[in-house]
Amino acid sequence: MSVPVPMEWLQLLLVLIAVFGLLVGGLSAVSPKHSIQLYQFIMKWLNWRVEPIGYDRELRNTRILGIAAAGLSVWLGAMLFRLNALGLVS
Repeated sequence: MSVPVPMEWLQLLLVLIAVFGLLVGGLSAVSPKHSIQLYQFIMKWLNWRVEPIGYDRELRNTRILGIAAAGLSVWLGAMLFRLNALGLVS
């Protein structure tokens, strides 16, 4: 049994993913220390303690992955805009 999902819901979900990815990626790229602290706060709330082994390496990797996440989010947003402009999605 399958449940049909309206195309507008799928579009909204993809836009929300793109915006969230851009925000988190931007935070990680601009301020990797705050991004790591946010992750540690979330994990502490879930009763896990997370500590980086090499803090300098962790900062570098967080910044690189933040740039990648922000770039992919911009790409997703551009593809959604392009599909909408071409009339392939309503």
